[in-house]
Amino acid sequence: MATVRSPSSCPSTSSANHAGASAWQELKGLNGTTLGIMFANYGRLDGQPGAWRNLRGETVPDGQVLVVREADGRATGWERYTPAQLQAAEKVLRALKAAYPSLRAVLAHSAIAVPRGRKLDPGPALPIDRLNALVAGR
Repeated sequence: MATVRSPSSCPSTSSANHAGASAWQELKGLNGTTLGIMFANYGRLDGQPGAWRNLRGETVPDGQVLVVREADGRATGWERYTPAQLQAAEKVLRALKAAYPSLRAVLAHSAIAVPRGRKLDPGPALPIDRLNALVAGR
């Protein structure tokens, strides 16, 4: 099970340049207008059901894998986020929304990276819609 911590690697008054080349709606170069939340998660896994492996070559049990069917029909595995990680994310988002009332969305690297496809994280296992509903107050 993953350890959940909420450290800050960069003060909110500085830019970590974490997003890299990025765009969303009318904004370009999101490093100066966004806050990043990082999760300990291997993301996309190698293998197949019953034989998933993370980037370190470690076996990942099927119960910890979200299987997504690609357009070509093949199965792609993604490491699931733990309930503790998601609860911590919600706590962090509530605090950020209180500190920054203009906060309007949770964005995935995969949705903002330029060119598209440059970053795949956080992947389909992160419930972005659930986190966006929290930010929107729903």
